[in-house]
Amino acid sequence: MKTRMIRLKDVPQKIGKKRSSTLEDVKNGLLPRPIKCGSRATGIQEHELEAVMVARAAGQPDSVIRQLVQELEAKRQLAWQELRHSLVTAGEKGADNE
Repeated sequence: MKTRMIRLKDVPQKIGKKRSSTLEDVKNGLLPRPIKCGSRATGIQEHELEAVMVARAAGQPDSVIRQLVQELEAKRQLAWQELRHSLVTAGEKGADNE
């Protein structure tokens, strides 16, 4: 899956809130936690941000948004575990061919 990162500084404009409100939403679990992209850059995956915006547009309450954010963040970990497993498996196959 291709993942586009939205820089944290650009998120407020995308969701129509001020920076302080955006950071408060992250703190309250209403937006996914930003991911460190480099030494001075953080961002949120575009598909995660869009999922939250769709839920908001559908009129979902904060409790549902929080659950959605938890699920999105859990999927990050699952994707990492799957990638790590595939890399380990590929490494083992490569070692077998030597």
